[in-house]
Amino acid sequence: MDALIHVLCRDTPAQVRELLRNCIENKGLRIFAEFEQDRYAAEAGLALRPSTVLAFGNPAVGTLLMQLAPSIALDLPLKLLIWEDDQNRCRLTYRNMRNIARTHGLPLEHPIVNKLATLLEELGRKVAQQ
Repeated sequence: MDALIHVLCRDTPAQVRELLRNCIENKGLRIFAEFEQDRYAAEAGLALRPSTVLAFGNPAVGTLLMQLAPSIALDLPLKLLIWEDDQNRCRLTYRNMRNIARTHGLPLEHPIVNKLATLLEELGRKVAQQ
């Protein structure tokens, strides 16, 4: 089981970020943070290709998992990395939800784990290059 899922995207990093933000918010989920790593690098006088992390979720759902396995708080909220590779292609990377569950001792087929895995896969399909 791969720990990371990588998706080649059809649009630019800025377009993918906006599409994902809209999809997340339209599902009633909360965006807790947006880390513009390329901007932070520039502020430090360094160059970095476009790179943004979106941290998002639903506190009610995440809390249920944390009640079962407190250490999963290290991996929640969920995160999506939108970045540009060295060939100027946009990529989306996220952690495999079943791998996260296994790391924290949760059953891989727990209903919440399945729901979150499906959500991440759906978001990946929305931005994937066809």
